Amino acid sequence: MASADELRKAIQTQREALKATIAAAAGKWNEAGNGEEWPPARVAQHVIGGEVNYANHVSNAMLGKPTAWESTELATAEAALARLAEAEAVADKAYRYVEDRDLTKKADTSAGTPRDVETTMRMAAEHLAEHVDHMKKTAGL
Repeated sequence: MASADELRKAIQTQREALKATIAAAAGKWNEAGNGEEWPPARVAQHVIGGEVNYANHVSNAMLGKPTAWESTELATAEAALARLAEAEAVADKAYRYVEDRDLTKKADTSAGTPRDVETTMRMAAEHLAEHVDHMKKTAGL
């Protein structure tokens, strides 16, 4: 079992990788390459929205208030980086207060099945990593 601090660190490490990948993909922002269906812009939109979704699940498990989030098109890499900063602020409000004893708290997912905080935070880091790799493939990095 990972600690709350280890999970926050894993998420932050993947966020930094995402920022670097967004910046590197700027020249091919709206081009889907290497047989990929989504251009970097679409990958960024998806993964940034995912940041808030995972955080909202943690908020629910911690009996906090989830944040409303509207998906928006990200016309440039700079817009994606700004939107990522907004999503990070939302997510960090949820993750900041998680302590080790909270990792077993559960809330229902959108599919109606319960999932605990530890699993959700681990999945948040994995989701970021998965789409960093996806964006690198799409942009040919």
